[in-house]
Formats: sequence, structure tokens, C-alpha cells
Amino acid sequence: MHRMAFFNRYNNSADSEYEVYTGKDDLKKKGKIITWNGDTKLPSAWWEDDDARALRGTDSGQFAETQLNENSEVSFFQSYMCRSFTLRYRRKTSVHNIPTLRFESKVEEFDTTLPMNAGFRYANAENIKYFDNWPNCDNYTQPEGELDCDKPEFWCNSTCGGATFNGTQLMPPGMYPVNCYPGRPEPTPFRLLFSAPHFATAPEAVRNSVIGYSNLNEEATVFSFDYEPNSGTPLGMNIRFQVSIPFGKMNKFPTVRQFPNNIFPVFWMDNHNHIKKSVLDELYFGLITVPHIADIVAYSAIGIFLAFLVLTLFSLYRYRRLNSKPSGGNLN
Repeated sequence: MHRMAFFNRYNNSADSEYEVYTGKDDLKKKGKIITWNGDTKLPSAWWEDDDARALRGTDSGQFAETQLNENSEVSFFQSYMCRSFTLRYRRKTSVHNIPTLRFESKVEEFDTTLPMNAGFRYANAENIKYFDNWPNCDNYTQPEGELDCDKPEFWCNSTCGGATFNGTQLMPPGMYPVNCYPGRPEPTPFRLLFSAPHFATAPEAVRNSVIGYSNLNEEATVFSFDYEPNSGTPLGMNIRFQVSIPFGKMNKFPTVRQFPNNIFPVFWMDNHNHIKKSVLDELYFGLITVPHIADIVAYSAIGIFLAFLVLTLFSLYRYRRLNSKPSGGNLN
């Protein structure tokens, strides 16, 4: 590591190579990742769990399936955050008068206490309990069922001894470790944690550990995309995250020996992106104006056809009626 920096030399061109589907044979696979950095899985140095190593969806949410609806989910891989994510529908929106559907990241994807996210857990080789009052065991009631210390509902049981797994302390919900250099397959030499800004999705004990955080009514969403539903094209996006450092007491260094065990926020970022107005104008013409004109032409053609059909039937009716009149005969 030649420079101590976050996102060192990041200029949006330092990512590894992608192989993706063109959608030629199956439009639903358009843009979906086949390999990244020559592999179908993320490096085992990042994550040991196969589910955590999975490459899901497209690159950074640039594409989604066509014909999106309120029941759809959108998956994507974000190399600068070392993993794949899944978005769910939130609400209807519009960008430049183009109707869109907003999809947002799932809060539970940042909860590594859940068994489904076990592969993203912080290794915590130092085995430090960073928050003494988490989990909160006030007024704890033992749930029914067999005791299982791997489940959060049993952590306050005296037998379990708190939030532990494989002999080490778990991190609270709302954060996961960064195990890679942004956009590169190498693991990081230092410990970092990603979360929503100001630990918005973390327990109260975490927010109270930083002065002022508990008073913030922070939006918990990390990823937000506005997709045009018919084409699956993202017209707007918002990425918000915080980078923090786990910091524990280190008796070897007198200057930090008295520091408390805590997670120290380093910075947070709020990044909004929208397509240029000139491009949106072209998209509006292609996605809204052209289909509208096509509908008008189609309905007009149907109207003309029906009018012609009615006129033809009426003419045929008149013709038959005139020819069906009895002719007068001569009396002898």
C-alpha cells in the first residue's frame, strides 16, 4: 500500500474487467454479470461464504429487467463496496415527467446478526465488545423454544453470554466490514466498516456512542434508484454511506491505552446522480412521445376502419333493400 487513503486514485476507471450478458438471447439477462476480474465469484479473501461471494445482477445497478413492477426486485454488484445488494420497490416517482419506480436497498442487508448475512460478519479477531449496552437485555423475557445462542432472541440468556459467534463478539446490526480495495480484488490491510450515514439503521446503543447522532432523524436508505419500468433504465440514483473504523484499547501504545472501545466514524457521503437534460429529452421522446403517437395512430386507424366498415355495411344494406322491392305486374 503506497498511499494511506480512501478510494485512492478513484476516477471511475480503475475497476476490474466485467463480462456481462448482452440480452440478445434473453432480454431479462441484459447487463447481468457473468464474471468479474475473470471469476464467477468474489475472492475468498474477501468472504468465505458462497452466498456472500455471489455476483448478483448488473454492475452498480446500471440495468434492470424490463417491465418492472411493484413486486420486482433489482440485484446488482457494487465493487467499491465489495459485495452484491438487492433493491426492493418503495414508491412511484417521476424524472423529467417520465414515470419511474423507486427501488431502495433493504435495511436487513446491513444486519450481519441475521443468519442469512453470516458471510458478511466482521471477523473481530481482537474479540472486543465495542458496545457494552448492546444487546440491550433490560426486561428480557426468555422466548419459548429450544435454546440456540446463535439466534438474537437468546443472546440475553445467561447461558449464551451475549452476541457471540464462534467464540468472538458480533457487531450490532446496521454495518458490515469492508474487506477489499475499492474496485480491486486485493484485500485491505486495515479494518473498515460500511453503514448508513450516522448509523441510521443501527441500534440506539450505537447511535448514542457518538455525540449528536441520536438526535438526527437520518434517512436509513443507502441505495436509491429511479427506474423507467418498461426499459429498466435508471434515470436517477442516490448513494449514501458512512465509513467507520473499529477502535479498541491497545495496551501496547500508551497514547491510546485509555481510549474507549468504539466505532469511530471517519466520513459519510451523499451522492446524487441524474441523467443530463438533453438525454432525458431524448428518452422522453422515445419512451413517452413515440408510444403516445403510436397509440394515436393505432386508435385513429381503428376508428377509420370501423367508420369504413359501418359505411360499407350501410351501403350493402341499402343496396339489398332497394333490390328486394317487388316489381309491379300488368293486369290482363
